[in-house]
Amino acid sequence: QLSLELAQVVASFRSYQNRSLFWINKKLTDFLELPRRQQALLPHWLHNIESMRDAVHNNNLFIQQMLDAYLTSPQHEESQGDDAELVWGTFKQIARDWTEQGLQERKECYGPVLAEIMRVFALNRVQKRETKILCPGSGLARLPWEIARLGFWCEANESSHSMLIPLEFIFKTKKEKRYIIQPYVHNTCNWVKREDQFKKCTVPDVDVGDLPEGSRFVLSPGDFIEMYHSHKSFYDCVVTCFFLDTATNIFDYIETITQLLRPGGFWINFGNHHASCGKLLKIRKVHCSITMRVICGKDLLN
Repeated sequence: QLSLELAQVVASFRSYQNRSLFWINKKLTDFLELPRRQQALLPHWLHNIESMRDAVHNNNLFIQQMLDAYLTSPQHEESQGDDAELVWGTFKQIARDWTEQGLQERKECYGPVLAEIMRVFALNRVQKRETKILCPGSGLARLPWEIARLGFWCEANESSHSMLIPLEFIFKTKKEKRYIIQPYVHNTCNWVKREDQFKKCTVPDVDVGDLPEGSRFVLSPGDFIEMYHSHKSFYDCVVTCFFLDTATNIFDYIETITQLLRPGGFWINFGNHHASCGKLLKIRKVHCSITMRVICGKDLLN
């Protein structure tokens, strides 16, 4: 039996096609209510509507395969869930983390974090795989996977079922298998050309099993505070990327991260929060306290 939260997310995925087609049909109705002379100013609109329907159908095939893989036994419990925007957002996050089209955004967000990890832990291969790094709030886990690909022991933690379902599906994908999604179909503005709305993306863009010998990638689903509040001095580094703003109580995050780190360990953060103003923030644990430094293009720790 599914938990209520998981059942609602599954129901939202299942209702994706119907909700999306309802949204498209509303746009068609609005167009058809225009006077003929105004419709004539949009000669490609009906073709765009059909392209949107085709893209939604294609995305729904991906969802069906994903749910078939995730739900290993038939689920008879009906649940209400029609959060279309949650599913639309999930497709965009899949594109960001696991397609070639998301490469530039990953370079801008994950690049500085990976570079700082390599600078702080200038280790040989054996030392890297003994270095434990935790990534709470890791979403679709591309960042912790990239850290593992550098040769480290890396643990990804995520609590959202809308992330965990596609994440587990992607990591179960066989080396030769790829899926096609059209994640931008629901974005109807800010395009250079209309064809960009229907761009097809291949998922995943890499072989997720392509990790160096000795490195380790671990996925730990669950709430960060509930799972880790009792762990002490276990990790050499905690990496957070656009995670701090998810806190109901930021002090709970800080206290938990502090006790998770071994003395001399590092907390590396990238993302929105008042302290760093969007820059890379590195925090080093010294005995039982932490000292904060903002990295602004140079090393302020030395």
